[in-house]
Amino acid sequence: WNAQVESLLKNAATTQESWSTGNEGAYTTDVGLLEDEGLTYSAEAVKVDSITLTGDGTGYCIQASSLKDTSIVKYYASDVGAPKDGACPAAA
Repeated sequence: WNAQVESLLKNAATTQESWSTGNEGAYTTDVGLLEDEGLTYSAEAVKVDSITLTGDGTGYCIQASSLKDTSIVKYYASDVGAPKDGACPAAA
């Protein structure tokens, strides 16, 4: 289930960057807009928990989890560029 969560995060980050390109460099916190942009995933296995903007909107953190193993929670921060275990760090 780890791989599915990591795949969702990588795909969501790619879709976030694609959405940003068409929206003057802005990022979104709306999963629905990312889905409209082309994000797909198995809603029976994984979910996006949250998308937060960081650095006054110049970055983002996407948090996702497994619906099959609730102990699996990961995040992808745009300034890190790879999935990490745990929840998105608190905004400073």
